[in-house]
Amino acid sequence: MDLNSPGEASPQEQIQQTISRLWLRFRDSIFEQVARIEAAAAASAQKTLSEEQRAGALSDAHKLAGSLGTFGFPKAGEIARECEHLFAAGEIDSTRAVHLAAALHKELSQAASAVAGQ
Repeated sequence: MDLNSPGEASPQEQIQQTISRLWLRFRDSIFEQVARIEAAAAASAQKTLSEEQRAGALSDAHKLAGSLGTFGFPKAGEIARECEHLFAAGEIDSTRAVHLAAALHKELSQAASAVAGQ
């Protein structure tokens, strides 16, 4: 039994539309966070990572890990969580950091493209 008026979005559709609007609103800042994680990973590989940059990447990864699943990007959220743990470690595996940062960017770009195509 459909309780919605003809042409009215279902509650599920309304939620999805709201999430899509929020994604569009925060997409650029999310990709800026990813770029800072990538820069920190590259700096780690070059042995030039500052404590401030490491802490910023840790914070960005933490925020992304908590928010990407909300936007429907659970795999990207999992990768961000791995980045968070990596930047929280005392000694950073720079090869892994570069790999995870690239994987995060790729996964998020693919997921964002899928949302844009809906």
